[in-house]
Amino acid sequence: MQSSLTIIRFLYVVVSLVVFSGQAHAQSSSCKTKEDLRVSVGALWETRTNENQKILIDCIRQAWNYQYPDKPQRDRVQESGFQDLASGLMTSALQFNPENFFRLMDGRPALLSRWLSGVQWEAFTWYGDPPCALQDQIDSIDLLLRYERPVLKRYKSYIIVRNKLRSVKCSQVH
Repeated sequence: MQSSLTIIRFLYVVVSLVVFSGQAHAQSSSCKTKEDLRVSVGALWETRTNENQKILIDCIRQAWNYQYPDKPQRDRVQESGFQDLASGLMTSALQFNPENFFRLMDGRPALLSRWLSGVQWEAFTWYGDPPCALQDQIDSIDLLLRYERPVLKRYKSYIIVRNKLRSVKCSQVH
């Protein structure tokens, strides 16, 4: 079951690349929808550059601000899976290049706080049958954060993310 989810996620990235690769280079500064986020993640995985990682992170920030402009965090509701997608993409950006991710997050504390406030439910909730197929991803992130590389310690966001994600567990909902 866990390998099935890994295959599904891989296929999602591949489909995103195929469908959006032509649009990725024409990425506009407008990031308001799930579609815009998919174009941005396609650009990241198509060219695999730190600049596209920054574009994705800024796109997520802009989309979250657009989707929920004046609502306090406690009043925001999940609409059409938008928050799940955005949170999952933040997790993907972390795994893409951790050092660049933490460098970018140090300059975006509000986005970091927003992501971490809901990461347990938005990125690590499994709606299928047990066992939770997200455990491999959780273990991968835990491994990434557990072995502290000296270069990461200089980023305040690294310490914040490490402390939060060490306590993340897969939430099984059915």
